[in-house]
Amino acid sequence: MHVEKRRAPQQTVAPPWGRSRGARRRHLQRAGFGVAVFVVGAVVGCKDAGVHEAPSDAETIPVRRMERSNDDTTMSAEELREARAQAGFKTSEERSREEAARLELLARRVVLDELGVYRRFVRQFERILGRLQTAVPRWKSRGDYERFMRGYDRRVRGLESQFQKLESDPGLKGETYERAARAFRAWEDLNTGLGSMEEPTERFELILTTLRADLAALGAELDEIEKDERLLLLSGP
Repeated sequence: MHVEKRRAPQQTVAPPWGRSRGARRRHLQRAGFGVAVFVVGAVVGCKDAGVHEAPSDAETIPVRRMERSNDDTTMSAEELREARAQAGFKTSEERSREEAARLELLARRVVLDELGVYRRFVRQFERILGRLQTAVPRWKSRGDYERFMRGYDRRVRGLESQFQKLESDPGLKGETYERAARAFRAWEDLNTGLGSMEEPTERFELILTTLRADLAALGAELDEIEKDERLLLLSGP
């Protein structure tokens, strides 16, 4: 025998706004107002937290563009040198010149210490040139030359001794020494041709004139060194 089961009647739950349409409309209005309040609060909170909306085109802050002026030009070599000089920079050539000047000043101090030797060298040299200038034009024969050389050799050895003192000095050799050395070497060359000279030649006269001028300049330089008070403050390189 088939027995049909009966289903229990389904119970429905009433919505929160009730079953009437008016209640439903009032419920939706309240829900919409709550959503609007939530959105407004979120926007205000973002602003308080430092989050800002992008400005519109009208509110965009103008940005100043850095454009190169047409007047800007590259510095010339001369302007660059002047700028470096004003900043205290020195070129390698300037540093070399300064170092050369410093060493020359120290070399002059050496000359000051040996000033007596330099003075004797100049005096003996001048006497020898004077003797040559008066003796050579009088030579008439080979015998005149040989008689002259007997006394001249002694003077030659004396001048060579004075120059060796200058040459062997361990101090710096500056322009003063170089001037004395050039004059001495030129005189040595002149002596080698005396034996074959029957009378003063143009070359002989030119060498004598040049040597006298060199010795005059050397003497003036020694006077300048003797008066230079800066040299007394120097002790060495």
